[in-house]
Amino acid sequence: MKNNYVMKSKNNLVMILMMALMICIICPTMVFAASEEVTIESEIQWELNNIVKPDRSYNVSTEIPRELNTTVYGLVPPEPPYLDLNKQTLTFAGEAQGSTLYTNNGFYGKTRVTLSVNNWHSTQLTIKLYKYSALIPDSLIKTIYLPANAGQATTIANLDSSANYYLAFYAPSDFSGSVQ
Repeated sequence: MKNNYVMKSKNNLVMILMMALMICIICPTMVFAASEEVTIESEIQWELNNIVKPDRSYNVSTEIPRELNTTVYGLVPPEPPYLDLNKQTLTFAGEAQGSTLYTNNGFYGKTRVTLSVNNWHSTQLTIKLYKYSALIPDSLIKTIYLPANAGQATTIANLDSSANYYLAFYAPSDFSGSVQ
C-alpha cells in the first residue's frame, strides 16, 4: 500500500513538472535567464558575394527541438538525444514573418562551436542559443544580433560538451547557416 502511495506521489510530481515546463514553453516571456549579448563589432564579418541563398527552408521549425531528426508537434516535448557535432555539422535555413524558428535538431559534443549565419532579410536578425534542461526552463546562453543582408561567423566558447543546446531565430527572418 505504501509503495502504491509513493508511486502516485512520484507520478503527480512528474505531471506538475511537465505542466510547468509546458507553461514555460508556451509563455517564454515568463522565463528570465542571464544572457550575454554580442554585437557585430565583436564578431567576424563575412562577405556575401559568393554565397548563394537556399531556395527553401530546412532543419528549422516553429517547435523547440527535443528529439533527434524529429520535428515536434506534440504538447509534451520528448527527451533528447541531439546531434553530436564531433560527427556531423548542423545545417539549417528558414524564413518566417511572425514566428520564432528553432533548429529541428539541437547539438552537443563540443566546448567551443562556430555558428555561421547569413541574414538574407532587410532587417536585423536576432539569434539566441539555449541550453536544454529536462526539469527546469531552458537557459539562455547567448544572444547574437546579425545586421540586415549580412553574414557572420561567431565562436561560442565555454560550453558543456555533455549538455544539449539549440538555436532560436526571431521573426522577421530569412537566414541560412551551420553550427560546427
